[in-house]
Amino acid sequence: MGELFCIFVELINKYMEYKIYCLKEEDTSEIRYIGVTIRELRQRLSQHIHTGKKKTGTRISKWIQSLLNKGKHPVIELIEICDENTWEEREKFWISQYDNLTNIHCGGKGVVIDRSKSSIQRSAVGHYKKVVQLDKNGNLIKLWDSASVAAEELEVGNTAILNAIKNYAGCMFVKKSRWMFLDSFERNEFKFMEYKSNKIKQNPELFSTAKHVYMYDLNGNFIRKFYSVARTIQTLFPGTKTETSLREALKKRTSNKNFYFSYDYFDKLEIPKKYRIVKLDSNLNPIKFYCSQKEAEIELNVGRCSLSDYIRGQHNHLYKGYYWYYVKDYENNKI
Repeated sequence: MGELFCIFVELINKYMEYKIYCLKEEDTSEIRYIGVTIRELRQRLSQHIHTGKKKTGTRISKWIQSLLNKGKHPVIELIEICDENTWEEREKFWISQYDNLTNIHCGGKGVVIDRSKSSIQRSAVGHYKKVVQLDKNGNLIKLWDSASVAAEELEVGNTAILNAIKNYAGCMFVKKSRWMFLDSFERNEFKFMEYKSNKIKQNPELFSTAKHVYMYDLNGNFIRKFYSVARTIQTLFPGTKTETSLREALKKRTSNKNFYFSYDYFDKLEIPKKYRIVKLDSNLNPIKFYCSQKEAEIELNVGRCSLSDYIRGQHNHLYKGYYWYYVKDYENNKI
């Protein structure tokens, strides 16, 4: 595949026409720029005007901007057509014939033509940029001449490996392997980041930047550990959009979906008193303390928020034969 690409580039260079052109003042016909292009002249002129509108700092852009401000445009004209072997020398010659040019190079490997020409060369180099195949722990498995060669050999999509390298910071697996460019691997410029998506990949313990989530019941008893918020959602609440409410519960340590969650591990999670409630008998003696209103409603088999009004003081706090208060109010004798 690499050899075919080189042949393709050689054929393009062999039959390509390099057009040396000039840009002139509309009124005076004074030549202000000499350039080379492989495009149609009208396309090259449009590119010059587009660049000039951006007000970049180059001399040619400032000149074009000054014309546009006066309601005028530069005029493009063909000077000479060259081939791959002669265009550099001829461009230098034509630049040397004029004094008041806006060129910042003397020709040859100049800014514009080098951009046009080297785009093909950079494309070829890109196909030959070496990549490394790593195991899940970042150990080298194999060195490949390019992402495309590896993709062809492993029978995966043409861009699968390249996309994994460029878009997913080395954390997306292709053929059960991680992938990186060789130069980044040699400089140790990698750190496996969390793949932030609802499709968390295998081995989440390797994601060094993911915040662990610890799950507790309504009494604060530890249940289990998750390796990220996304993994928690994927396991407990698949197919639902609960990330915002879960993060809010983590921040304020409130209950969510009949559980408590924390970024920190505790043998016994201390539930904030402002969320705890107490059930009292007719003599206002405590019968039971609850970690949350939700826990009491589950025990009473009533709907969500059924106790809200009673806890806050409506109907004399009396519901189903018992008095209901926040623990903080009960301990502060606000009953």
